[in-house]
Amino acid sequence: MVDYFGIAFALVAAASWGTYLVPIKKFGIDKIFHTQGAMGIGAILFALAILPFYGSLTLDIAGLSAGAIWITASTLGIFAIKYIGLGRVAPLVGSVIIITSFLWGLLFFIEQLSSLEFAVIGIVMLAAGMPLVAVGERNSKDKKGYIITVIAGILWGSLFVPVRMMSDLETSFFSMSLAIFVIGIGILIAMRPFRKKETLTGIASGAIWNVGNIASFLAVAALGLTVGYPLTQLALLFNVSWGLLYFKEASQRKSFTAIYVGAAIVIIGSVFLSASSG
Repeated sequence: MVDYFGIAFALVAAASWGTYLVPIKKFGIDKIFHTQGAMGIGAILFALAILPFYGSLTLDIAGLSAGAIWITASTLGIFAIKYIGLGRVAPLVGSVIIITSFLWGLLFFIEQLSSLEFAVIGIVMLAAGMPLVAVGERNSKDKKGYIITVIAGILWGSLFVPVRMMSDLETSFFSMSLAIFVIGIGILIAMRPFRKKETLTGIASGAIWNVGNIASFLAVAALGLTVGYPLTQLALLFNVSWGLLYFKEASQRKSFTAIYVGAAIVIIGSVFLSASSG
């Protein structure tokens, strides 16, 4: 039977991760590293607020490792955006995350699926549809940017591996947030002087991101790494929706056509992937 609660958590994660960059774009933040450092403050504040209901106030090596992996991947993602633009990075990194997490779950953790065929169809459709959905600059040919993007995607797709190997999801959640906070503070100190707008925006973005993070933990707990984490990458649809409907980023009819076709492929792929977990 399909776990609808797991799918709902995956969609919450997708909505949050597709939204957490909105404050940064809305306020025209250009000091991205400063804002990323401040995101750790928002992440730890949310983790502390949710602690009575989820998480454990313990130092968990797996959670700390996951936090270090996330901040490394995020930093690489920022460099990749500087090289080839968000319009290229977002769909490529999403596709790599989907494939990486699917393979970890299927081949390493040997997660059981009711239909491997549906899962493979879903993964292929998700990975193929994402490049069509992207909005933004598409003509950059900087190879370094693509290589960095793939590395970032592999790291993000491997985020849950230390947790699954050495701990459990709930125990590791707070420690992951703590690692992001500590490293973020280091980034803030390195990027002095402190900037009020960038700091406050980063705190808001970090809190929104961590809402998605806890939802992704619950999605993976319910659906497994093979299905749960790939579904969270529907975040791209929410991200593009903000771009289209709020920031008015696409103006050409050709762009809209490609986006709608890509969105249809991604949604159908997510249906196949969800059905494979039943």
